Amino acid sequence: MGISELHRLQKAMTEGKRVAKEADVDKLVSAAVAENSPDAQAFMRELLQRKGEFFDDASYKKIADIAKVAPRRAAPTTAVARLMRGGEARAIADDTVYLGQDGTLSASAEVTPYVRGYNQKSMQPLKKAHGSYSYPPSAITSPLVGTMASPGARLDRMASVFGRELAFTQKVAENEWYSNPRAPAWWGTCDAWAWSSLSRWVNERVDAEAPEGAQGLWVGGEWLSRADLGNWMMALADTISVKENGVYFEEEPGAENILKLTLAFLDDNGGGMVGEMWNDKRMGKREVWNQPYTEARIVSSTLEARVAERLIQQGEKDGVVGATHGRYLQVTGQYSKELGENNEQKVKPGFRERYSTVTRMDEAGNFSTYVVADGTEQQRWNIYALTDDSGKVLKAYFADDPKLQQVGGLPKYVSDAPPDYFWKPTLDFIYDAITAEKNPIIDNNPVGAEYRFFIDTVLAKGVTAKTRGRFEAETLQRSAPLTAEQAAQLAAAYPGVANAYSAQQWEQHFKPLGLEAKAFGASW
Repeated sequence: MGISELHRLQKAMTEGKRVAKEADVDKLVSAAVAENSPDAQAFMRELLQRKGEFFDDASYKKIADIAKVAPRRAAPTTAVARLMRGGEARAIADDTVYLGQDGTLSASAEVTPYVRGYNQKSMQPLKKAHGSYSYPPSAITSPLVGTMASPGARLDRMASVFGRELAFTQKVAENEWYSNPRAPAWWGTCDAWAWSSLSRWVNERVDAEAPEGAQGLWVGGEWLSRADLGNWMMALADTISVKENGVYFEEEPGAENILKLTLAFLDDNGGGMVGEMWNDKRMGKREVWNQPYTEARIVSSTLEARVAERLIQQGEKDGVVGATHGRYLQVTGQYSKELGENNEQKVKPGFRERYSTVTRMDEAGNFSTYVVADGTEQQRWNIYALTDDSGKVLKAYFADDPKLQQVGGLPKYVSDAPPDYFWKPTLDFIYDAITAEKNPIIDNNPVGAEYRFFIDTVLAKGVTAKTRGRFEAETLQRSAPLTAEQAAQLAAAYPGVANAYSAQQWEQHFKPLGLEAKAFGASW
C-alpha cells in the first residue's frame, strides 16, 4: 500500500502526550510527498481525524495541504464557541473554551460511520449469512457462491486461497464469546463497531457504494456481503479494540468537558469519538452501549442579568473568581443508531440527511419537539456556564445539578445524563494490520491472525461486484488473447482485480487470454 513508512513516522511522533515537534512533522510530510499516491493522501487525511490533537495549527496545515483538506478554522472572538488548545495532546485540562455571541454552532467530525447492528451475541449472528446473495451474471463461480454457506466458511476458504492457515469458523463463529444464546440481550460487540466505524479507511471498504444486491466484496473467488463484512469487522476487532489506550478517555465527563470534547472531536474535522451512552447510575443497572458520536450542535444564549447574578453567586460559593456573565447552553450530541442484524439497509447519519420529528417529555413534565436524522439518536445536555469579560468559561454546571435548585429563574433544570465515558481512539491497530507492523496486542490475541487477514486482505484487497463485473465484461467475451499493450492497459484500469478470484479460476479463465495474474495485483 506504500504507507508503511508514513505509519511508522506518525506513531513515533504521537506516542507521548506533547504535540508533535515541527522537525518530525516535516519529516512525515516529506515522506508523504515522496510517496505521492492516493493511499498516502488518504492516510494523511485520516491522520488528522485520528490524531489531530497532536498537531499545532501550523503542523496541521502542512498535513492538510498534502491531504487536500481545509486547515483548521481560525475562529473569531465573536464565534458562538471556540476552543483554545493547550500543549498536552492526550488531555483537555489545559484546553480553554471561550463563548462569543449568542447563536448556534453546528459541529461535524467529517466522518460518517456505517450504521448497523451490534452483533447481539444471544442471536448468534456469526453462524449465518446476512445481506446480499445476488451477483452479476458470471461463468466464474465457486462451490459456495449462491449458497447459504456461513461467512465463516467463506472466510476460511478465502484464507486458504491466499495460503493462510486460519480458522474463522472455529475460533470465532463457534466461540461462546461471540455466539452465546445464554448471553444478556444487550451484550454484543458495539465497542468494536463504534471504534472501527470512525475509520474512513474501514468505512470506504465495508460500506462501499454499490447497487442493492451487490453490496460487498469478492475475495479469492468468494463473496462477503456488506452486512457480513461489518459483522466480522466488529467481531474480530472486539477484544483488540478495548486495549486501545486512545487519544483521550474520561468517565462521566462534567459539563465543561462536554463542551471541550464537542469542540475538540466533533467540530472542524475532529474525527468523532466513542460514547458509552448507557449511564449506569441514571439507568439503575449496568449495561454497555458504545456509539460513535460524529455531530453536535451548541445553542448559546445569555441569561438575563438578575438570573445571571444568582448563578454567579453560586459560582462564588464553589470558588469561582472573576465571573461576570452567565450563559445557557444547549449541547445536542448526535450518534449513530444501531439497526437490525441484517444490516443491509444503508442509512447515513447526519443533520443533512432524511429527518424524523420526535416528541418527548422531560423530567419536569414539559413536552418538546425536535428533529433527528434517520439512523441516528441524540443526547441533549442543558448546561449553564460562567464566563469572564473575555468569554472564557470559568465554570459549567449541568442543569440538573442539585446546587442549581437554589438558583431561581433558570430556563431548564433537567439534562440528559452524560455518557458513562467518552473515548477517542487512535485507530493505530487498523494501520498496524494494514502495514504488517508488529503489535503485541494483535499478535498475542487468540484471533489476531484472523484480524490481520481480514484487514490486510479481505478489506484491503477485496473487489466490488461492480469492478469485477466490468472486468469480466471486457475480457470473457474475447475469443483471442490480448496483445501485450492491451493487457497492460487493462491491468492499469483494474489494479488488484486478480484478488477477486482464486489462482485456479484465473488460470482457467484469464491466463488463456494472455493476462498474467501478478500484473493484475494477485497476492495469492
